[in-house]
Amino acid sequence: MSSKINNWAIRPLSQGGKEVFIKAVLQAIPVYTMSVFLLPKTLCRRLESILAKYWWQKGHNRQGIHWCTWADLCYLKEDGGLGFRDMQKFIISLLCKQGWRMIVRPSSLVSRIYRAKYFPGLSFLISRLGSHPSYIWRSIWSARGLLESGLRWQVGSGLGINIWNDYWLPATPPTLITTPRIDSLHTVADLTIPGAGMWNEDLIRSTFSNAEAEQILSIPLTRFPKADCRVWSAEPSGMFTVRSGYKLLLNSNGTTANDRKLFNTIWSVPCPSRIKFQTWKFIRNFVPTRANLCFRRILNDNSCPRCNIFPEDSLHIIRDCQFSLPIWSSLGFKWNTQINSLELREWLSWLFANYPSSRYVEILVTIWSIWWARNKLVNENTLQRWQSTTRHIQGFVRELKELPVRLQSGTSLCSRWQPPPSSFVKTNFDAAFNPNTKISWSGCVIRNNEGFVLGSSRRKSYRVHSAFAGEAIALVHAISFAIDLGFSEVVFEGDCLAVLKKMRSQEMDFSVISSIIWEAHQLASRLHACRFQFVRRGGNTVAHALASNSSLGDDDGYWIEEVPPLVERLVEADRRDAV
Repeated sequence: MSSKINNWAIRPLSQGGKEVFIKAVLQAIPVYTMSVFLLPKTLCRRLESILAKYWWQKGHNRQGIHWCTWADLCYLKEDGGLGFRDMQKFIISLLCKQGWRMIVRPSSLVSRIYRAKYFPGLSFLISRLGSHPSYIWRSIWSARGLLESGLRWQVGSGLGINIWNDYWLPATPPTLITTPRIDSLHTVADLTIPGAGMWNEDLIRSTFSNAEAEQILSIPLTRFPKADCRVWSAEPSGMFTVRSGYKLLLNSNGTTANDRKLFNTIWSVPCPSRIKFQTWKFIRNFVPTRANLCFRRILNDNSCPRCNIFPEDSLHIIRDCQFSLPIWSSLGFKWNTQINSLELREWLSWLFANYPSSRYVEILVTIWSIWWARNKLVNENTLQRWQSTTRHIQGFVRELKELPVRLQSGTSLCSRWQPPPSSFVKTNFDAAFNPNTKISWSGCVIRNNEGFVLGSSRRKSYRVHSAFAGEAIALVHAISFAIDLGFSEVVFEGDCLAVLKKMRSQEMDFSVISSIIWEAHQLASRLHACRFQFVRRGGNTVAHALASNSSLGDDDGYWIEEVPPLVERLVEADRRDAV
């Protein structure tokens, strides 16, 4: 790592360049080793010391002031840090990935070897270190605690989950049931209606608190046999990721919601990195103002080099100095005397809250330019007038706005309804979810290759926990409807790509909608042939109207060889525009 830095140290990188170099190059060097071996803490601290020295240095062999510890820089950007890696916590997250693989892939060669040697007949989660363990096993075993803290049970049949002792409620982090134990209830299966794929709502509401009852009833069940499994609660996919494990280990530094919003705003402004870094430094008070240098006993005089009256701190430089005030005023940023009493963070939050986002670039460029003019005065004895700095700010902002906008090139996807192959029918489905009532409406329409309607439906579902789950439920309803009408070769088409990817995937699903996806797979297996296709909203207008149009009533509806009159014009438009 030191040799890499020495090779690059002579190249003048900005702090934005240093950030990329540290994250993409330096911290990536030992990743392969760290994914297998638990590196000693002393080595981790040594590596972090090298990185910190490189980050703060002003140039080759020019040591800079370390304004904060490396741990402070490792906090997320939204928490005021820079998102650098805490080596020890990152290693634990990497090793935890190995333990996760032993759980979800028990038949893999590595899992079978370690199970035979260290935990025969048991699970990795209840394994012991054992006598004379190898260094690799000792390393992987040390990450078991992180895995335990984020795992919970995903309800399938419920037969293997203890109601009172296991973590199975859909919460992050996982929590146990707090309702007093009832001896007659043992497993989660005791709370369901056998064979119906439904919760026993009366039993649940009479047994648990309102909050826990709602949590339980929001868990989707399936009518088809499905094994209970452990999932990672910190990811919507239910799969362990190094990123989510590391974030779980990275304790919050107590950043308030307002500060988190401020940092997110600054890092999202479309301007050069050096300008965003300068504002971040001012907020964190990481700038060599005379007040800071006097505090560190580097200088004796803390007075402002312009007015020689007030102490030169961050707020004085940016806002209160006789040089800065007319700049803000001439640019159209004005405030009353009450705002002058705000500290730097509160004042910046006020600016972002009271001016449109189109002016955020101007705010950051102004801060950077004021500091640049101050450095010209202190280091080069060059006195700039505020009018000159204002013109520089206006010109710089104008140039930034004239830069070409990078257009995101998306994949070319059809936005019109297209007929299926001649031997197939096409079933379009969609969902409309109300987050307040937790009610989701499913709409689907079945058409042949000439665009004629063979059937349509609209169904209501209660206690749906998300729009994502609503889309999956809509797919289940669409498959059931196609089977009920006797079709065996069906193309299912919707505008929720995530659900369709799960249906096309051969991997086991661990997400919160895994039970719904499982039911969809079981139903689809009854068809002779089926395909799952994605279409943009423009090609799914009929199903969308069936799901979202409240004028169609509050009851479930089924129509054979027709659609409701309110939707007929959309069907005709699809037939007319079909390619």
